[in-house]
Amino acid sequence: MKTLSILVTCVCVLLIGGCATYDPGRLDDMEYRLTRLEKKVLAGPAETAGSTEGIAGDIASADEEEALEPRVVIPDTPTKKDIQISLKNAGYYDGEVDGKFGPRTKAAIEAFQDANNLVADGKAGVNTWTKLRVFYTPPSEE
Repeated sequence: MKTLSILVTCVCVLLIGGCATYDPGRLDDMEYRLTRLEKKVLAGPAETAGSTEGIAGDIASADEEEALEPRVVIPDTPTKKDIQISLKNAGYYDGEVDGKFGPRTKAAIEAFQDANNLVADGKAGVNTWTKLRVFYTPPSEE
């Protein structure tokens, strides 16, 4: 009887766990759309004053504009260069973006962690990257 109870519990946990999935790409897309909407709202009615199409027209034109704009894909697992780029954009790193973790990169990570109420261990783990990734821009093509 105890084995059956454990088996039923395990099956329930697996079924419930399978329902809650996390898709970071979808979340990035939603954040991108929210940012665009906030910019339109802050721009005010002057930007859409000449439009007679109303909200539906604004949504359609926003989708057309969105299709033309390149999207920034933020990596879930950053490279050392991604971390240095983000630290540089955040104002914590002034060294060369070379993908090498030296004392300047470690000091920049620690300063960022300290300023963001994280454990200042100098390692760019999940918690650090979660807060640092908003400063990410793709590396320039050279």
